[in-house]
Amino acid sequence: MNAIKRMIFPLAILAMCLGGVAKVFAQSEQETIEANLKIFLKGLECNEGQIMIAVFDSPEFFLMKPFKAIAIPADSISSIPVSLNLPRGIYAMALFQDANNNGILDIGNNGIPTEKYGFSNDVEPVTGPPSFKDCSFEIEEDTTVMISMR
Repeated sequence: MNAIKRMIFPLAILAMCLGGVAKVFAQSEQETIEANLKIFLKGLECNEGQIMIAVFDSPEFFLMKPFKAIAIPADSISSIPVSLNLPRGIYAMALFQDANNNGILDIGNNGIPTEKYGFSNDVEPVTGPPSFKDCSFEIEEDTTVMISMR
């Protein structure tokens, strides 16, 4: 059972990648930008590749279909935060460093990611992916978050 749970996490991250993390999803015209989200990352050991960031706005689509997704060169993130404009609401984030620029989160033979990854609220998965609830945070005004890359 634990082996199955360990496989779910990498597969969920892979699904997130294949779902279009490298693309920027445009907000609909009806949405009003209300607040700025600044994302600081810690634990990056190299400035290679890209940081793939996915922002989710519902538990139903968590780790499957991001509300907003961007790819940022890793060398630009080491000194400045990532800044996103988002409507007020509840969000959760998942991200990883695609150090070799192959477009996916690399997974070892044991099912554990070999590239750095992180979640909002600094949630650290143990036997599988975290829940939207564990990673969620509310944006009512300009907000700053710090995410540890593992």
